[in-house]
Amino acid sequence: MRRLLVLVASLMLIAWNAWGEALYVNDSARMPLRSGPGMDYRIIDMVNAGKKVQTLENREDWNRVQVPDGKEGWMLTRHLTADRPSVLLVEALREENKSQKEKLADLSSTNTRLSGEVKQFTKELEETRAELAALKSEHEALKTGSSKYLDLKNNYEKSAAALKEVTQRADSYEKDLTRLQLHQNIWWFLSGAGVLVVGFLIGSSSKRQRKRSSLL
Repeated sequence: MRRLLVLVASLMLIAWNAWGEALYVNDSARMPLRSGPGMDYRIIDMVNAGKKVQTLENREDWNRVQVPDGKEGWMLTRHLTADRPSVLLVEALREENKSQKEKLADLSSTNTRLSGEVKQFTKELEETRAELAALKSEHEALKTGSSKYLDLKNNYEKSAAALKEVTQRADSYEKDLTRLQLHQNIWWFLSGAGVLVVGFLIGSSSKRQRKRSSLL
């Protein structure tokens, strides 16, 4: 009696574990879903290989299952497996491969875009460096020019100061010359008659000397 109870409990446990278990149709062809647990029961649907079904009941070589569209029926246990069938694995690999290809295409596009940006940035960097070099050259030229300008400015200021001094001296000389001329005029007017007489005498003396010379 005790053994019978243990056997019944074991069968119930097996049935309980089997009920609700997710299984897959493992054959490569479509498998029939029958109205009862036997080959003589009518086929109510055909289930594609790899389809996931829900186990409702287990009876010897048959499992009562529910397919994704909600239909319930019986399928041979040997056509079901707890492992994902190869057809699903292949499909999953195809999807993964497709996803990886899309990612690779995106990465390739991104790489192309980044390569273009790097080339553009490199070109702009070279142009900026060239502009910087030109600015440095202009800065050095400006510094040199500024130095020359300061030298010219200093020379000009010195020349201007010297010119001012010379001008002042010239003005002074002109004033002195004017005073001398004034003195000479005064002296002329004071000694005018004497000068005329002396000139006359000298002229007369010269005439006599020329006559004597001609007579000799």
